[in-house]
Amino acid sequence: MANKSVNTFNHKKKNEKGRTILFFYKLLYVIAQVAFFVVTWLSTQSRYYITGKTTVFLAAVFAIAFTGFLTTYSAFEVHKAKPLDLCVKHFLSLALSDIIIFLAIIIALRNLPDLSDLALMVPVQVILTVIWNITAVRIHFAVNPAAETIVVYSDRLAYESIEAINNDTKNFRVIKTINLNDYDGDISQVKEILLEAEVVVLCGILLQERNDIFKYLIEHNKKVIVRPSIGDVLVSTAEREYLFNVPVLTYNSGDKTFATLALKRAMDIAVSALMLLFASPAMLLVALAIKIEDRGPVFYKQQRLTKNAKVFKIIKFRSMRVDAEKDGVARLAADNDDRITKVGRFIRATRLDELPQLINILKGEMSLIGPRPERPEIAQQYEEMLPEFALRLKVKAGLTGYAQVYGKYNTTPYDKLQMDLMYVADMSFFTDIKLIMLTVQVMFQKDSTEGVEKGNTTAVKETSVK
Repeated sequence: MANKSVNTFNHKKKNEKGRTILFFYKLLYVIAQVAFFVVTWLSTQSRYYITGKTTVFLAAVFAIAFTGFLTTYSAFEVHKAKPLDLCVKHFLSLALSDIIIFLAIIIALRNLPDLSDLALMVPVQVILTVIWNITAVRIHFAVNPAAETIVVYSDRLAYESIEAINNDTKNFRVIKTINLNDYDGDISQVKEILLEAEVVVLCGILLQERNDIFKYLIEHNKKVIVRPSIGDVLVSTAEREYLFNVPVLTYNSGDKTFATLALKRAMDIAVSALMLLFASPAMLLVALAIKIEDRGPVFYKQQRLTKNAKVFKIIKFRSMRVDAEKDGVARLAADNDDRITKVGRFIRATRLDELPQLINILKGEMSLIGPRPERPEIAQQYEEMLPEFALRLKVKAGLTGYAQVYGKYNTTPYDKLQMDLMYVADMSFFTDIKLIMLTVQVMFQKDSTEGVEKGNTTAVKETSVK
């Protein structure tokens, strides 16, 4: 027991050391980017009358914008993202920060200055970012080697969790997988084994057993990762209150306030109209390319479900052959699906096929943010396996949302449902703004457009739910 306690203590000490080193490295990185901007600004804008207050103001704007975007895109979480994705997060943060600082310069000078000199700072910003990403990843994994991990499960829901943990070899080294069914419900036999691990993953376990194990692990200072159930997701978004000095969790399952819905609708109209205006040249080129390839129709209309199970016709650029579903059977796209045309493969990878849905948003059939609209027949299949799937329809279907930002095209229906319900419970103006920003990042990530597994083109994977 003493050795196990020492191992846990050493693991926590390593984590604290790693977090401290990375904190100061992050701080140094932000200071370096801000300092480089200030030096560039002072050296290239000498033709203007520049006060110290102006420089301080612009430096503050750049620092706040850059730090804010890095935080929004989780660009400092080096242990979670692939190196390429990490660079994308940083490059987007820099690009958006540069746009904001250019606008701030125009406001500060009260005219339109020559910003070509300032644009020269971009290559150096990129170099600083690449150096930071490479070094930060090396520091993190040098100080925090893969943690010894035990996965505890009791049903097939655990498959995706076990696979994800096994694939993440940089963060986890799985030393055991324990099926509670092998112990006939005798948790006491399992508890002692779990002390061998630095991290314990609990997935697909009945609530009573999970709580028992969870409390035991907390008592012994273990890091615990829990695969949530639908109920956990709903409770996690509940409001903490006190009812006559008794702590309670309040979950309001009713509609949002009129102000929230009105603000959301106003944003839908404004953003979709602007996007249609700026995207119209690209949309025209896509339409011509589709028409030239096979002379078929440019648009593809299909029945989908939105709020309160209302049926509407979604509009997309056609990316498949005209006879893609000539047998009348609804099926999801698969990797290397031969039904996808050459133009279709490109517009799916670049998300250009989704642009006509801006028309659905203007008409009020969809929103910018919300659960993706499903076909009625596929939604029926989902609900047979996941009755809670209908809860997604408490809000309008969306062009993007939690499932599109944090999941992939081939993320399981159960996981997508959990993400969608997080949004249903947490819908707000600021949540929508954040998800719009994160969607820009996702557009540069190829793996989020992957189809379902080859050979599994039916709508629903068999899933067991607790």
